[in-house]
Amino acid sequence: MKLNELYCFVIKVIRIKKSTYFTNINSYSNKYTILKTRAMKTSNRKIKKISFFALTLASLFFLFAACSKANDPASNQVTIQNNAFSPATLTVKVGTTVIWTNKDGTPHTVTSDTGVFSSVNLNPNQTFSFMFMNKGTFNYHCTIHSNMTAKIVVN
Repeated sequence: MKLNELYCFVIKVIRIKKSTYFTNINSYSNKYTILKTRAMKTSNRKIKKISFFALTLASLFFLFAACSKANDPASNQVTIQNNAFSPATLTVKVGTTVIWTNKDGTPHTVTSDTGVFSSVNLNPNQTFSFMFMNKGTFNYHCTIHSNMTAKIVVN
C-alpha cells in the first residue's frame, strides 16, 4: 500500500511540475510575444515617421528648387548696355516683374510698342520695373535710340 501511495504521489508531483512548467513557458511566451509586438509597432511607427520626414524634406527641397528657379530675380532682369537690351528676348510667367537696369553711360528709355508700359529717361544705373499680368508678346524699344529693340514673352 505504501508503494502505491508513493507512486501516486510521484505522479501527482510530476503532473503539477509539468503544468507549472508549461504555464510558465506559456506565460514567458506570451510576454515575449507582447514585447515583440510592442517593439515592432514602435519600430514601424519610427520607420513611418522617418519616411514621412524624409518625404516631406525631399518635397520641400524640390519645391524650393523649382520656385527659386522660376522666381529667380536674375532671370527677370534686362540689362541696357552697349546700346542694346540684353537679353533681346525674355520669357516670363504671368505676374512676373521685369526689371531693366541702364548700365550704359547715356540715358535710355524702355517703351512698349503698344503703349502698355513706358519709362522715363533712365540715367546710368537707374532702373525701371513693370509687372506683366497678361499673356502675350510685348515688343519694346528705346525712344532715344530707335535701333534698340527687344521683347518680353509672357506665358
